Amino acid sequence: MDESILHSDLIAVPCSIGDTVWGIKSFNGHNRRVIQGKVHEMYFGEDMSLCICVKGVCRGRWGERVFPGFDPAMKKLKELKEEDINGNSVRK
Repeated sequence: MDESILHSDLIAVPCSIGDTVWGIKSFNGHNRRVIQGKVHEMYFGEDMSLCICVKGVCRGRWGERVFPGFDPAMKKLKELKEEDINGNSVRK
């Protein structure tokens, strides 16, 4: 872990409220698609992981459901679809 984080009251976050990001929107775990949106809220979950809410799109962790650009989001969406096909899906 970064020493500056260990010895500081501050943490680095991957984005800010109002930033434009890409999220994976799903309807009951199906019909997933990548949609651009704005960060509306950020909070820490019960496991102290940072959750990011993208208004009207999704909420989730950076790199799992929320991404800095279209290409990383599409790469993750492709991985999720392959997991569905192979029967290894874990709903997130």
